[in-house]
Amino acid sequence: GVLVRLKQGQDEVKPEAVVTDYGGAALLPADLVRQKNAEILAAGGEKVKILNKIKNFRKSINYLQWEKNHLQVRVRDLEEYFTDLQLLRVTKDLQAVLKGDAAETDKKVVERYEAKTRLLTAAHADRARKLQAANARALGQVREREAENERLRAQYDELERSVAVRRSIHRTRADGATAPGATGGTAAAAQAQAAAARMKRITLRRRLIDLARAQTEEIEALRLELDRLRQRTFPSFAHAARTRLAGNPDEEY
Repeated sequence: GVLVRLKQGQDEVKPEAVVTDYGGAALLPADLVRQKNAEILAAGGEKVKILNKIKNFRKSINYLQWEKNHLQVRVRDLEEYFTDLQLLRVTKDLQAVLKGDAAETDKKVVERYEAKTRLLTAAHADRARKLQAANARALGQVREREAENERLRAQYDELERSVAVRRSIHRTRADGATAPGATGGTAAAAQAQAAAARMKRITLRRRLIDLARAQTEEIEALRLELDRLRQRTFPSFAHAARTRLAGNPDEEY
């Protein structure tokens, strides 16, 4: 027997379950196999070239056939168009078009509409500028009112702190007045002073609440005016949003 080392894929004999029979196998040189493969590839390449030539030739035949059909269709279309021209009735309007009068009339109509379009565009631009200016003024007023509300809120907080400090001082004095040895006149004076301070705080708080309510109403009026100005240029859904947030009046009870 002869021992031969082969790489995977070089052994083309169908393997058996236990022992493979190599009695009818032939051992060929690798150079001979490569030579035969090269010959097969060359023959296949020539065959592919021939097939490509046949394909291109058939493509050219199909294109010529399509061109022929296209020209025949154009010939029929031109014949029918010529027939329509022969049967066409010449009217005054057609004569005007042929002479060029209709083109002149259409030109005047176009010029008139262009002039009207320019006027409408200018009027729209002027109205848009006025609405934008009014919108800007309304926004400025809203910002001023909001800034003023912020200042009033800061003043209110400062007054609240001042009242808290005065309340603490008054409580300390009241505690000292009720201590042993305090006179009745001192306690009465302290009570009167506390009542006056309380009245002053109540009056000041009421003024601040009224001022804040007035500012809120003025801001709401400005916002309504802003919505009204916006509705002139584009649809606004502010009213519908407020109605939706307010709820269904039929469900209130």
